[in-house]
Amino acid sequence: MDQENIDFSDFEQFLLIRYKKCPIHKRLIAYLRLDDKEDPQVIKCQKCLDENKFKSFIDVVELLQSDDHFILQKWPIHDDDTISENLEKIKQWPFAQYCEEVNAIFDEIVEKIQSKRKEILKDLGQIQENQQKSLDYYKQIFQKDKLVNIIKSQFDDQKKQNEMILSIIKENEQNYESNKKQLVDLIYEANKNIFDLTRIKKIKDIVLFFIYQFKIFDNEYNKDNLEQHNNTTVNNNDQSKIIFKSNQLGFNNNQHRFGRNNNKLI
Repeated sequence: MDQENIDFSDFEQFLLIRYKKCPIHKRLIAYLRLDDKEDPQVIKCQKCLDENKFKSFIDVVELLQSDDHFILQKWPIHDDDTISENLEKIKQWPFAQYCEEVNAIFDEIVEKIQSKRKEILKDLGQIQENQQKSLDYYKQIFQKDKLVNIIKSQFDDQKKQNEMILSIIKENEQNYESNKKQLVDLIYEANKNIFDLTRIKKIKDIVLFFIYQFKIFDNEYNKDNLEQHNNTTVNNNDQSKIIFKSNQLGFNNNQHRFGRNNNKLI
């Protein structure tokens, strides 16, 4: 009969109708025996299995119902159960879950880096603002625009020109000490917050080193190199005191922010 006309929706019913019973026990066939190439009767019933304890067999209904990922314990390898167990573990390996978790990890890393970049750029802006204050104040007491204007506009009346310049000189002498103190204070504020680009580059190298350790393979190699790099860097960087802890890599918001503790930006 054409297969297209056979109802496969109920496999047990299909076996009952389409297959002859076991020639030995006259029972419904249920298994395929796969461990004896000399046995001409491969299809067996439950009693055949109970009496002989075949090394390798397949439940026919289970076989018919299985999908393309079906793994059988006793076939085609019947003398080593660890093979089917390991294949089952491989089949269950959560690829999609791992991909999602890896993406989440890197998203978090990128987010933290972007946040730190904004923070450092903001602090750089604060340094620039303080530096500009000293330059603006210098420009104010310099009175350059006045001097230039006098030179350009009073060239035909040098007496008046001298009087105007002398007025600026007297004003400068009168306010000299206060101007000097204010300018020194502003220069101090501009210079006390050191931007250490060398330190940032060192931290970048450390961060990149750890990023390069994100490898699936060569686990022992990665472990050995990670420990070696950890020890070497700690021993060879006494000046910067770089220790491999997150709160000492220049990413501690409470220790290395602008104008705190050691007056360094990072």
